[in-house]
Amino acid sequence: MNFYSEKANEYYAQARKDILPYIPKGVSMLDIGCSGGNILCYLKENNLINEAVGVDLMEIAGSNQKNPLIDKFIAANIEDKELDLPRGHFDILLCADVLEHLADPWDILDYLKGFGKTAACIIISIPNIREYRAFYKIFFKGDFKYQPSGILDKTHLRFFCKKNIVELVSGAGFIIEKTEPSFKTCPLQKKRNLFSKLTLGIFDQFLAQQYIVSARKP
Repeated sequence: MNFYSEKANEYYAQARKDILPYIPKGVSMLDIGCSGGNILCYLKENNLINEAVGVDLMEIAGSNQKNPLIDKFIAANIEDKELDLPRGHFDILLCADVLEHLADPWDILDYLKGFGKTAACIIISIPNIREYRAFYKIFFKGDFKYQPSGILDKTHLRFFCKKNIVELVSGAGFIIEKTEPSFKTCPLQKKRNLFSKLTLGIFDQFLAQQYIVSARKP
């Protein structure tokens, strides 16, 4: 918990708008690791979702705490598996930059599946340890120094490549619909995106700082 309380306020104030294309309108959403609740508030304020429920480790005054746009906020450790929420209720389960922080993300994905309706969608974003800067630092500089944020964030407990991300999601019983690289959180994102298009995605596993997965509960 201390590592999280040491982070700058900006860490909890990011609205991941790059996930918007994956979210249908008029749905109920459960956001695990919602931080300040920014994406929930954006979606609710713009009438893109009907119900916004968030879960995070900490209450943040003036943000996720008592926010009128968030229908329910729960301050809890998801790994305790004690969420007071209805089973089979939500259309969308969102895990944006959260699974890498967990000791057992495999078990938690299976647990979260129970809160989704039949055919509910789960949207996941996870850092890509194979991104070229992280790869170069580890394998050529011999340096696995943790950082305040990013791929080598010191609060990350698990690390994944694209193949392992796919195994994680499908292993929890979800049917994967899309697995796409994300450059939107990268420095020089426009150049990376252009290079990806020019090379037909051949080098995406080295360019993407994250992968976004959209999958369905069977």
